[in-house]
Amino acid sequence: MPTRPPHRAVQPGGAEAVAPARRSVEPGEDPPRPGELICGQCRAGNLPVRRYCRRCGAALADAPVAVRPPWWRRLLARRVRRPHAAGERPPRRRRWRTPRFAVWLVVLLAAAAAGYAFRAEALGAVESVRDRVSKP
Repeated sequence: MPTRPPHRAVQPGGAEAVAPARRSVEPGEDPPRPGELICGQCRAGNLPVRRYCRRCGAALADAPVAVRPPWWRRLLARRVRRPHAAGERPPRRRRWRTPRFAVWLVVLLAAAAAGYAFRAEALGAVESVRDRVSKP
């Protein structure tokens, strides 16, 4: 039978402090908005004027600030439906809604068609500029 190592007494002050595990943002809670302070313990968003976390009470002295996502992420982000409170009715939804990519596709096709239609005028303008700028 294997022998066990002898137990040692715990020395006062010798144990290292263990940081509590970070909790993620709860499903019912909104993620931190741009400009809010993010708590290092519970990852909750706090107003910039706060000194202590609103959820866990940890100090926010060295808390990072939530940054605003880049424009392309905001453009392509899907809208999240928020749950309705008791007694609140959801807004009426339109039956047909134009997808964003279809609008951008129509704008791009219209610009390409306009460029194709006016290509002769554009080439004439380029030639007139070359005639005026070139040396005799």
